[in-house]
This record gives sequence, structure tokens and C-alpha cells, in this order.
Amino acid sequence: MWLRYPLSKVLYDIADLIKMFIIPAFLLFIVSESTSLAMTIVRYLFVVFVVLSSIVNLFTMVTFRYRINDQQIEVRRGLFSRTEQIVPLPHIQNVQSDTPFLQRLFGLTTLKLEMLDASDSTITFSSLKIAEAKRITAIVNQEVVSELTIVGTEEKEPPLIFTPTANDLLKATFTSFSFLVIIPLGIKLWNMLDDYNVSIGWLNKLLQSSWFMIPMIIGIAVLAVGIGIIKVFLTYWGYTLRSDTTTLYIKKGVLSETKFTITKSRVQAVVYEQSLLKRMLGLVSIKLETTGELTLSETALNEIYPYMPVKQAEQIMQQILPQFVLESPQKKLSLTALWSRLLKPSYLFIIALIVLLYLASPYWYVAFIWPIVLTSYRFFKWRNTRYDMAQSHLQWQQGAFVTERRIHIRATITEVKVTQSAWQRLFGVATIHTVIQAKPYAKHCLKDIPIQEAEQFVTWYKARVNDMTYEGDTVCI
Repeated sequence: MWLRYPLSKVLYDIADLIKMFIIPAFLLFIVSESTSLAMTIVRYLFVVFVVLSSIVNLFTMVTFRYRINDQQIEVRRGLFSRTEQIVPLPHIQNVQSDTPFLQRLFGLTTLKLEMLDASDSTITFSSLKIAEAKRITAIVNQEVVSELTIVGTEEKEPPLIFTPTANDLLKATFTSFSFLVIIPLGIKLWNMLDDYNVSIGWLNKLLQSSWFMIPMIIGIAVLAVGIGIIKVFLTYWGYTLRSDTTTLYIKKGVLSETKFTITKSRVQAVVYEQSLLKRMLGLVSIKLETTGELTLSETALNEIYPYMPVKQAEQIMQQILPQFVLESPQKKLSLTALWSRLLKPSYLFIIALIVLLYLASPYWYVAFIWPIVLTSYRFFKWRNTRYDMAQSHLQWQQGAFVTERRIHIRATITEVKVTQSAWQRLFGVATIHTVIQAKPYAKHCLKDIPIQEAEQFVTWYKARVNDMTYEGDTVCI
């Protein structure tokens, strides 16, 4: 039986249009008193645009139909040019539901199903009843998750693996620098005062008074931290990471709720990322590279949690993805690699120096700021680089001020390459490249390892056949 969007979508679309256009309408028809021809044309165009948007929303609701069974999902859309999409359920690899605050008021949610074989192959339900979204999610996941059952609208949830505490969220406030959001807000407020010619002479007198400035600075700092805390808590309060034998389930958000699943067998690599501040606080961000990435939300959906304590991250990864456990690579780059980086000429510096000598010769020494910065960056990146090739794993760490540690399983690497530039040849080093299948492909490289080890890397990859088993005519990894 073919199904359509619920009638409550009409009310939601109207509310969404009001939210989107109420401020422009207020400015055009209430604030502005201009009767010029140009302003009149803008007002008419605005009305036409609102009407057309309403018609498009109505046609989308009327022409969208779908049906789903235990084998496939079919979707039809379009009136004059009809599109039909048929997808077998096993080809759906990730499921995400996103529920903004306005949708939640109408009991609706947005559901996105991502396919395995193409980066832009998705099915999106823009406004479903929450119970219907749960039903579709259950049908899709039953192909790989036998533990998930729906009784009425209640879900049997997998075991809870991680949820942040209030202390974790307070740490996240400072490592994310979310409190700095007050800076653009303050600039915007100041510009508004200036645009509307608000008299601020009395404010200038106050700013010259020390007894006023100190409390004001303290107040601004408290306000900034408060805004940062609220922002982080609204994003991650109630965040949950759940896991069963085959799938990860992630939920986050307070006013706007996002849920998505990641099939473990689709994980191609794991990335552990640490900024300088996170290293000081013992926190790490864990990201998964899969055969596809959901992009419905504002943030990267393959990120498990961006402010997780390192020790806790090790325990969690041991539990949910033991093949990608956080470890410390032991091999360092050689001193030869350091010299190859430090001595490598910078064309930007040469160009800047020539330009300054011709156009501003008294300030020619300013050009040397860049090589100082570049040398520091190259040194710290060399110092932080580590790598290891285990029996079936490849991992490396690199980065100057933000370090990134990648862990690959040999069986998931689809291509490798070794390159050696003329400059690298002088120092006997090379660059190794890897390609993994991740929306649709992700390329990464590790520079300036000894050429002998680069050749060993190729030999190591050729042994990939040992990671595969054969069942009849099928190759399994």
C-alpha cells in the first residue's frame, strides 16, 4: 500500500515559512517606509517568492509516495516529471533521524536513508510522524539487527555505552571555545547601534572610567562562559552512544534531536584527533570513516563524541570496535626526514621577498616572518609524526598543533601507492598513499619515511590476501 506524508506536514510547512520569512517581511512592510519603485518591486517579488515556496511545499506533499516491505523500499515523487526510486533494504547502510524543535512541536521528524554504493544516493523523508520513522528504521535495521523490535511505538534500546556527565560538558565548553560566540554577537550589536545612529556619547564616558570597565569585563566574561555552557549543553546534554553486535546508535540534542546509526562492518578507518588544549585536558575526538557519510546535520555525523577522556575512549573502542583500539605508534621519522623538511625551499617566501624588495624595500625583513613560522610548523609536525605497520593494521599520527592519529585495517585499504619527488630522492625518503572507500573514496598520505620502509609497506599490503577468506565464489574480508 502506498503511503504519503501526514496532513500535519501542511501545518509544519506553514510554520516553517513563517519562521523563515517573518523577519524579512517585518523589515520590508513595517520598518521600511520607502515608497520608491525599487522597494515596491522588492516587496512584490518577496510576496511572489513566498507564494511559490508554499506551492512547492504543497506539490511535494501531494506527489510524494512510498511503500516499504521486508525486501525493498520504493519512493515516487514528481508531477510532470516523475521519479521512481527502488532500493533493496540490504543496500541501506546508515539511517538518521533529525528532529528540529519546530518539527517536534508537530510530532514530526526528518528521516534519511543512505545507500552503500554512491555518495549522493539517499532517500530523504522530510516530514514523517515519529512513530512512522521508528517503524521504517526498524524494518531497515532488521536486515542486520535482530535485537531491535518495535512494540507500538516503544523501542528496545541496545546497551548504553557512553553518555557525558555534567563535568564532561563543562570541559567541552572550554575546549570548543563556544563561549567566543559572544564576540560576533557583540560586533553585530555595535554595528546595529552605528547603523541606526544611536547616540553612544554617554557610553564613551563610561568606557573611560576604570570603576565601570572592570565590572563590565567581568560581566562580559561571565556572559560569554554562560552562553558557551548553554550552547554545549543544548548540543550534547542527553547524548548517548549505544551498541550491539553489528551497529552503533548515536543520539544527541535537546531542542533539536538527531539520531543516526552506523553499521560496524562499514567502518573503514578510525581517526583520533587532539588539539593542543585537548591534549592538556586529556580529551580526544573520535571520528569514523565509513563507506558513506551522512550530511543532514550541521556537524560531522561520523564523529562519535568530540570531547571524550582518553582513557575512557580506549575502553569504549575496545568494547565497540576492538580492531581499532587507540594505541601509540612507536616508529619516529628520522633526522634525515627532518632536514628534508627544514631545507625544502619555500616559493612563497621567495616571492614575498622579491615583492617587498621592489615595492617596500625598507621593510624587506618582514618576509622572514613566514620562514620562521613555516620552520616551526615543519619541526613540530616532524616531531609529532609516528607510524607502525602491524600484521594486519596500519596506523600513523601526524600534525603540528592538532595531531591526528589514523588506524586502518589492511583489508579495508583498496589501493596503495609510493611516490618519491626529486627533493625526497636526495634524502632517501618517500611518501606512502592509501585509498579507502569512504564517500566514495578517501585518500591519505604519510610523508618522508625511509624508502626501504616504503617498499616494505608495499610488501605488507600485498599480504592483504591473507586477511580474506573464501566461501564458494565469494570473497569475504
